Amino acid sequence: MRPMRNAKTVLGLVVLGLAPSAASGQSLESLIKSGDTVLGLGAMNNVTFLAVNDSKTWSALMSTTFDDSTRDGCILSNGFVTLREGTALLAPPGAVLDEWNSVSVTNSGDLGMLIRVKPVTGLSFDGIYWNLVPVAKKDQTLPFPPFPITGVLADWDTFSVVKLNTKNQLFVMGEVANPLVTRNKERSLIRYQLDDAGSITGTTVLATEGMLVPAGLRLLGQQCMLNNEHILAVNNRGDVITLIAQDAVQWLVINMETAVAKKGTPSPVGGLWRDFSQSRVAINDRGDWVISGAVEDPVGYLIVKNGQKFVQQGEVFPAISPLPLGNGSLAPLYIANNGDVFWHGRIGASDSFMRNKDAIVISGQTIVGNRLVTSILGGENGFSISPNGRFWVGLAQLQSIGTAALFSDFGLVLEVPGCHGNQGKLSLASGKALLGNDIQLAMDRGQAAGAVTAVYFSRQSVLSPNGCGIRVKGGELMLGPPLLGHRTLAAWNGVNPSVGTFRIANQISLLDAVFFAQGVFFKPGHPTEEVRLTNALRIEIGAP
Repeated sequence: MRPMRNAKTVLGLVVLGLAPSAASGQSLESLIKSGDTVLGLGAMNNVTFLAVNDSKTWSALMSTTFDDSTRDGCILSNGFVTLREGTALLAPPGAVLDEWNSVSVTNSGDLGMLIRVKPVTGLSFDGIYWNLVPVAKKDQTLPFPPFPITGVLADWDTFSVVKLNTKNQLFVMGEVANPLVTRNKERSLIRYQLDDAGSITGTTVLATEGMLVPAGLRLLGQQCMLNNEHILAVNNRGDVITLIAQDAVQWLVINMETAVAKKGTPSPVGGLWRDFSQSRVAINDRGDWVISGAVEDPVGYLIVKNGQKFVQQGEVFPAISPLPLGNGSLAPLYIANNGDVFWHGRIGASDSFMRNKDAIVISGQTIVGNRLVTSILGGENGFSISPNGRFWVGLAQLQSIGTAALFSDFGLVLEVPGCHGNQGKLSLASGKALLGNDIQLAMDRGQAAGAVTAVYFSRQSVLSPNGCGIRVKGGELMLGPPLLGHRTLAAWNGVNPSVGTFRIANQISLLDAVFFAQGVFFKPGHPTEEVRLTNALRIEIGAP
């Protein structure tokens, strides 16, 4: 690509040079609240689980005022009932879904569920299901290593957590009854590979009590793995981050082989890690990770992102409260594919749902639909995000109404790396991709000081399904024709990024529009690289 003449408005972004960014607030809306009608089930009573995907489809597990308590629960998707208690399961014959204990929703809408199953005759039992297809159930034997496959077989005794990813890998954490071990029950984490119909095509024991894992730790003791909802996280590549322990020695590990934190060793802020029993963990599809834990006093609560301090107890967020950040909570911790971290902060007398260092909702301060948020529900499933980081959903109490599921749209600027590692770098320096808002894009890592910079825009990409572009001189091309235009930034000085500010036009026709951007460094006369391409950016325009 060569610099184009007559650069003009691009993707509704009006070139502003380096003008200061216009301030804009972040809007919140209520998806559903106590008393709202749920067709066929009366009114919403309470919500225990929320999820949202990259396509803006939200899901909520809730109870209703339906007069039959065995059929009053349901999963709502974008306001419509998609599954409810009493639904017939595909197996065993005649069995129905009695209630939910754990739910996982993929970006495509598939469900991984730990449910109570009510058979035609006999007692109800716990089962793991992919949508309505059974995968595992209580007392089901496990005829695969490392469990005994001759003589007395081990079987599932209890289930605690289920996680499903888009590769149809179902991760199940629970306890296995094994008469051949001292404690008779073994904490275990097992991965089932499923086909498109939910049938099991492979089974892998990732960890079980007594196992020596690749990280070098032998899992020992009843607490060798914890069983809360958010001490286990998986991504769509199949990576796992969780806690393992050998008696009192706790580690947080990725894929049972890479320790990212260990009890008794220095944390990123210097103090020793003291305890991970209340930790929360997350890992995104790029391999970025975030953890929380307790550090020896005076630090206390600490959140770490990719090995570096993110926030710690005692920090002050003036926009929220003059009082310091307190201890952690039961709420989850997430890291989106765009690198944003979402968490729950206890700050002074206020509770806040946070995106990086900014508040999304503050108890006692935020207004939603002319109603004050009186409290934030920071329980185990108090909020969730879309994998790419654009959308957020969370639970709060609204004055004079009760429980409400809230929604926010941050727009999206997501780095697209391609497959061949372009050496140039294009990134979001600041701002949100919202109607009427400003964003700053930065170009860095040119081939030499003085390189001319240009950012090109298109509505199309040439990326293959596996995310690869086209190899050309200068790197990997990811934009597709026709190009909408370009913007030249300041020449790269060899040290600092070249930054440009763009305003997104406040035109409703741009809402949810998708654009792609890619930077090019030009250095005529350079001995080896006259042209160097950057990664691409996927830009989705959100509501202000």
